[in-house]
Amino acid sequence: MIHAAELKRHADRDLERIACQLGISMHEIRRLVGHGPDAAKLLSWRMAALDVDPAKVARIEPQVSEDLRENCARCHSRRRCLADLARDCSDFDWDQYCPDAATMLALSALPWMTRRTGW
Repeated sequence: MIHAAELKRHADRDLERIACQLGISMHEIRRLVGHGPDAAKLLSWRMAALDVDPAKVARIEPQVSEDLRENCARCHSRRRCLADLARDCSDFDWDQYCPDAATMLALSALPWMTRRTGW
């Protein structure tokens, strides 16, 4: 029978391996895991507000899509972002605190990355 301490050691080794593969610290990976499965939910809401199609971005630029999700999950302005998204986000300076702002604004300028038809 496996004891809790042994199970924790296995879990820690797995987390260390994953952290190493991602090039981040154990502290950072624990913080990311602590955000839960909805860590990048704000990203999808922000993309929708900008008319950017997440499926197109993932298909055409998979690394950009992954980078966006990681940046959003690591962001320290989640509460501010949520508050801005709850209101009309075009009225706020989200692009000043969002680590994904430049990329998302660039994507929103590309018609083939938006939800607009014809692309």
